[in-house]
Parts: sequence; C-alpha cells; structure tokens
Amino acid sequence: NLQLAGIKVPRAGGREGEAGEPFGEEAKAFVEFRLLQRPVTVTLLSVPPPPAASFGSLSSDNAAPAAATTFIGTCIHAQGGNIAEPLTGAGLAKVLEWHAGMLSNYGGLEALKAAEKSAKEKRLKLHGTAAQPSTGPQKSAGPAGPSQRTEFEGQVIRIWSGDQISVWDDVAGKDRRLQLSSVRGPRANDPKQAGYAAEAKEFLRKKLIGQTVTIKVDFVRPAEGEFESRDCATITLQGQKTSVAEQLIARGLATAVRHRRDDENRSPDYDKLIAAEQAAASDSKGLHSGKDVTAPRIVNVSETQVKANQFLPGYKRAGKIPAVVDYVAAGSRFKLLFTRDNQNITFVLSGIRAPRTARNPSDKAEPCAEESSQFSTRRYLQRDVEVHIEAVDKTGGFIGTLYLTKPDKTVENAAVALAQEGLAFVHHHSAESLPWSKQLFDAEASAKAAKRGVWKHYVEEAEVEVVEQDAGALKTQYIDVIISDVRTSPQFGFSVQILNNEGMRCCGSLLFRR
Repeated sequence: NLQLAGIKVPRAGGREGEAGEPFGEEAKAFVEFRLLQRPVTVTLLSVPPPPAASFGSLSSDNAAPAAATTFIGTCIHAQGGNIAEPLTGAGLAKVLEWHAGMLSNYGGLEALKAAEKSAKEKRLKLHGTAAQPSTGPQKSAGPAGPSQRTEFEGQVIRIWSGDQISVWDDVAGKDRRLQLSSVRGPRANDPKQAGYAAEAKEFLRKKLIGQTVTIKVDFVRPAEGEFESRDCATITLQGQKTSVAEQLIARGLATAVRHRRDDENRSPDYDKLIAAEQAAASDSKGLHSGKDVTAPRIVNVSETQVKANQFLPGYKRAGKIPAVVDYVAAGSRFKLLFTRDNQNITFVLSGIRAPRTARNPSDKAEPCAEESSQFSTRRYLQRDVEVHIEAVDKTGGFIGTLYLTKPDKTVENAAVALAQEGLAFVHHHSAESLPWSKQLFDAEASAKAAKRGVWKHYVEEAEVEVVEQDAGALKTQYIDVIISDVRTSPQFGFSVQILNNEGMRCCGSLLFRR
C-alpha cells in the first residue's frame, strides 16, 4: 500500500457498503483512470517500523495475520508526472505540510501548494464552500485583534522568550508584541527545557535586538483564559530570505506547532518549518538531543548593601565591565547581567536623576517619567554595554557610568544622552567630581535652550545684581603664600598655604568682610 506524500484525499467507500467521504469516490476514479495498469516510478520516502511481536505470537499456531503495511512515497507517471499535483489541482486533495521533511530532498511540495492555491481560487470540489483567500491576516475564532498594519518594518526592542518579541511601530508610535507563527519555543518553567529556553532567547537577542526587521502578520491568535490575543507573524531580517523562525527551529531551539488538519491559521512557510525541524531532529540538535539542560544559576549581587559592598572593590579594579541590560526600571535605573560570572546587579547612572515613575496605580509619576523610561528601554534594553562602577547606594544598587557602542562604532554615555534629550536632571553636586562633567553640563544646557523634555516650560532666571552693603572700597592687601596643590579635573583649581600668622588674620578679615 502506498500513500502519496504531501497530500490527503477524502476516503472512498468500503467494500461492505461503508459510506465514504465527500469526493472520495471521485478522487479514486481520478487516479484509476490515469494510473491503473500503467507503468509508474515509485519513490519510497518513509518506511513504517516493523510491529512489535509478543512472546506468544512467536508460535506458529497462535500467529495473528500480518497487518497491512502502508508506505509513504511519490508515484510518477512517464507522461503525467507526479499524480499528486493534478489531483490537488482538481480540488480532490489537500496538502499535508507535515510531510515537508520527507519531500525536502526531492522537492514537489511547492508545486502541490501552488496547485492547492489554484483550486481554492476556483473553488473546486473540496474547496467549493471555502472563502476566497485573503491577502490580510486570518483571524481565529474569538475576539479579533487590533486594527493595525499587517505588513511593516520595525526595530526589535525586546526579546520576551524563544518565540515572542516586541518591535517598535513608528506609524503607531508604540511597541507591538508578536508571536512567531507556528513556532513553540522551549518553556522556561520546565526544568528539562529551561536551559534551551535561555539559549533560544539569547540566540534571538544576539540576532535581532536593535535590528530592523520585516514583519508580516499571518493571523491573530484569539484570547484564551488569562492569555491575551496575540498577532502571529513571519519575521525576516533585512537582506535575508530565511525567516527567523526557520533559523531557530533548524538549531533545535524551537519546534513547529502541530496544527489541526482543518486549521488554516498557520505560517505560510509551515512546510519549511517542518523540514527544518526534521533536519534538526536527524542531527540530534538542541531539544532533539535527548539531553536535559538546566538554566544557569544567577547570583543577585544587589540583594543587600552589605553583599554589594563585598563585590565593590573587585568591580572598581576591573574598570569597564561587559554587561547586558536585562531590565529598565526607570530612565536611569537598570538591572544588568554579567553573563561571564552569572551575576546580576541593580545599576544607577551617576551624575543625573531621571523623573520618578509611578510605583503603583495610586502613585503619580513625575513629568516625562514615561518618556525617560521609554527612551532607555528602546536604547539600552537587552543591549551589550560596558559599565564603570564607582560606588554603592544604601539599597545595594551600584552607581556608575554606562557606555553603549553604537553601530557606527561611536561610544555613547547613557547619562549624557538622557540629559541631552531633556529626560534627566543633572545632579550638580555629584556631577562635578566626574571626569566627563563638562559633557553632562553642556548636554543639560543644550536641552534647556531647545526646551526639550523636562525643560519644555523652563524659563531662565534673570540674573540678580548683588549690591554691596559696604560702600567703601576694599583695601588691597598682599599675602605671602605657597601653592601646595594644583587640580586639572574636573576643572582647574589650586590650594595655597599662608606663610605667617599676620597673613592668616588678614585673609580671615577679607573672607568675612561684606
């Protein structure tokens, strides 16, 4: 018995008068008319495993009749070619995309899909009651998704898991959370898959974060229970032909969803996803290796101030430390991950204060707090950065400088960037001791002049002339001193030592005279 690879035809009636499925007899007659008693070429693509035999069945007296064995393959006629193609084109068969792995080395599935598409457009036989194919995303039964663009380009700003990401939609002016169509990533809450879940997320982070991608929304997954409705999309990096989903599955870091036969809400590249999964399984990659991989244990260094102070000397000696921004709590407050040491810390930018965000629904955020947090999220979340740590605050957070190397190889200081956009206030007392304080003050002055962010309604205070209370002119006095110290950073200054007591008294009178 041979089952044609790549298609499913309706069942014909049985010998004992059993009723068949609609168009089953017509499909059978279609094949008989073209192939019966004619020479054909058969290629077997799948051979079923031999049935297990019980100990009792080994006796010839108790042997049960052998069950019929069905092979899966292709049947090629010398003149007509692969019989599956005209059968599908006549609307008498439907494509089975999960056979893609078997057909990947022989081709033919694309031709079957093209034949099925033609039959659907003409509403032939099995597709007679089907709706005309739509160019937009199909919606599953249930609440419809939001009215948004279905094809657009956007920048990836966050990786949620091995199968979900967020992109920034410039037209809508907000981020959109997307599910990779027909992809199921490893589950982080499954101890056997936790390691692969972290690996899949890291693969997407390195490949996509900050990159511009092409998004095509294929369908909308309806809300179910506590889960919201979700746009399911095919996502491709600019300049690449292979989708991100296919690359992920090919590495064994995700699997293709097994849709019901009547479920039309699936990826348009579903056959490629199936083929990629079967190739990964044959090579025992990732999830198909049979190995359980646990997620790395992360140490929270900022758990307490005492604990943070124990790590501070080592961090200060290390200079610039490579890190990944794991979370943005506010414009100037982050969670950083040191992947090399499996440590995470709370990190606060030195020299500035970002507007405070609302901590609970009843709390009120400061002006521009949301814009400041959103700026840091889009700019730094899940990016590779370098940090220079200077001190620890009373909550165990580390204070320092965060540097981002941009695509053009220029290095951006996060505190200066926030001040430049008017999304943070410069803390003058702490900023004066920083080696880059001039950049920070200049950035704030620029934001004030342009009235950006928190300085939108800023009015420069008029200089008040100070009138001396003493109308008399001060008498010029000369004091012998020795310059004992010269400073060049953050600005020029020096210290002096007075040589005699008389000079010291004169200096005191000058300081306190009004």
